Amino acid sequence: MVRAVVLEAPYKVVLRDFDLPRIGPHEALLRVEMVSVCGSDPGLYEGKDILGTRYPLIPGHEVVGHIAAIGREAARLYGVKEGDRVTVEPYVLCKNCRYCLTGYYQLCTDLTCYGMNVSCADPPHLWGAYGEYMYIAPNSRLHKVAPEVPAEAACLSSVVGNGLRWIGTKAQVRPGESVVVIGPGPQGLATVIAAREAGADPLVVMGLAKDEMRLELARQFGADHVINVEEREPVGTVAELTAGEMADVVVACTGSPSALQLGLELLKPLGRYVIIGLNGGL
Repeated sequence: MVRAVVLEAPYKVVLRDFDLPRIGPHEALLRVEMVSVCGSDPGLYEGKDILGTRYPLIPGHEVVGHIAAIGREAARLYGVKEGDRVTVEPYVLCKNCRYCLTGYYQLCTDLTCYGMNVSCADPPHLWGAYGEYMYIAPNSRLHKVAPEVPAEAACLSSVVGNGLRWIGTKAQVRPGESVVVIGPGPQGLATVIAAREAGADPLVVMGLAKDEMRLELARQFGADHVINVEEREPVGTVAELTAGEMADVVVACTGSPSALQLGLELLKPLGRYVIIGLNGGL
């Protein structure tokens, strides 16, 4: 028997025992080393529907751990063996829809997400990382983690991976291009790290007065300028920092409609705009 934290319903958390699942040829079992709290986890606790939430569930999807058991085909496909240290991407893919087949698997029409939209009521139960072990389903994506990487850093691999994708794959930032990041939350800070590595110049981060600590972190992570938009007029400030040209790239790491509109005003002609999500209507 193993133990896991179960969110039985909004605002109702219990500790429960489960049997370890039997692992088939395409499956694996992860012994959890550490799991971090994603920004979506409090929403699950409060009852928000995230990707079709189904209670009861075991939360947790930003995880690092060691392979405790793995099927023959899974070992071959993932290139890992028992004892290997890995991190697990949150999504389990159908690999049949047009989005999976064209590389946009985050838009999968039959998407499963660890710790979010699979109930723990039925076997194999352990669909989240808030426990001693986590079940790894077929069509998962695993990445080896070196022993010297701190667990705290490994847990953030999916967050940092988002930043790398938005800056590298989507915006295709080149050295010397100006980048503005709106929103210095975890996703925004990951984007700052990626933009710094890509050679953004200048790299500007915007936030509110309540983001003072996060804006300071953005500076530590390589931002050339941080702007409290409640104290400084953002459009004019970016114009000044870019000699009137405005930004080559804007990444909006907040779902605020007003922030998304601001991003349009910060772009130069033919600039690239990455929007990671939207809360509410425009």
